[in-house]
Amino acid sequence: MKLIPKDTANTEGKLYNLTISQNNGATEEKIYKYTLQDGEVVADEDHIDIVYSKSSNGNCIKIIFPCEYGNYHQDGSACVGHGTTTLLMCAGGGPGDTGGDGPGNPPGDGPTTPTGPGGYNPSEGGGGGSTTTNNTPCTKTKALVTNTTTKAVVKDLKDHIISGIGGEKGWKFNKTGVTSQTTNNTDHSVNFGNPFLLNGGYHNHTGTGVNIFSATDISTLIEIARYNGASSPTNAFMGLVVPNGIHYVIRFDGSQASLPPVGNFTPQQLKSWNTQQAILMSTLSRKPEFTEVVNGKKVLNSSGLERILFDTLQKMGLSNKVILQKIESDNSVSTINKNSDGTTTAVPCL
Repeated sequence: MKLIPKDTANTEGKLYNLTISQNNGATEEKIYKYTLQDGEVVADEDHIDIVYSKSSNGNCIKIIFPCEYGNYHQDGSACVGHGTTTLLMCAGGGPGDTGGDGPGNPPGDGPTTPTGPGGYNPSEGGGGGSTTTNNTPCTKTKALVTNTTTKAVVKDLKDHIISGIGGEKGWKFNKTGVTSQTTNNTDHSVNFGNPFLLNGGYHNHTGTGVNIFSATDISTLIEIARYNGASSPTNAFMGLVVPNGIHYVIRFDGSQASLPPVGNFTPQQLKSWNTQQAILMSTLSRKPEFTEVVNGKKVLNSSGLERILFDTLQKMGLSNKVILQKIESDNSVSTINKNSDGTTTAVPCL
């Protein structure tokens, strides 16, 4: 739920947002204060404050917050002076304005999907929709890759690879529900911009480097997950398309509390891990169990690429926090599990 600052003298350059989430009967509410620069949110820890927070395990909870935090963007109801507005949230229903100085929505008539820090409804594949408790990584990714928008993005990336133009190309899956191309791309990188604005992203690798998610890609996923809200960090995703029909998706698979701290991965660390990926690729390329011949060229097979990814996750302290999924040409999805001996097993999503 987006809140509009009312006291412009004190809130110029600020944005306040109320988040409401429910999980197994527990309700959590927070009001975030964001700093704006040139109309954009400054998405770092020093410029984001939690000015109100409360949790409850009850069936219903009343949330009272000062009028200075703004009125409800969804209906424009008034909250005058330095009084308070009361919001009622009930399990199974939606938020409704039950007090204050203006008309409100009756309890239970509001949206049932939790809202994230940006005032968006978390969804599958970057579009609109509601969340359900049975959304597993398999169901999320199956919905993502069969979505018309995602299919068009994947085709565009495959066409880009086939064209021989070279370089990487990326697509942003914005919280607004639309996709847009990345800018400032290079031969081996894309710039996804502000992770606060994204549900996920897709890009290609060229086949001249390591054909699996880099440490930089993984770090981008973590930041997207961070700004997907307390109830939905697992909605964050990153897709990768590379030559020879390879298509993978990674998802964060933990709670917001289990995310690494902001700034935990330094540019130097990411560069080092990316270099170590290239070294491991060279090592695995000399082992027949990790290679195959495609169009007369020896390349790493899926086992080799997956070995590199899990090795990188371990170095980044993200073991068991990121899920790797392989997408076949018919859009069937398999979750890739790491075995105790370092090998991998593909488990089809039914």
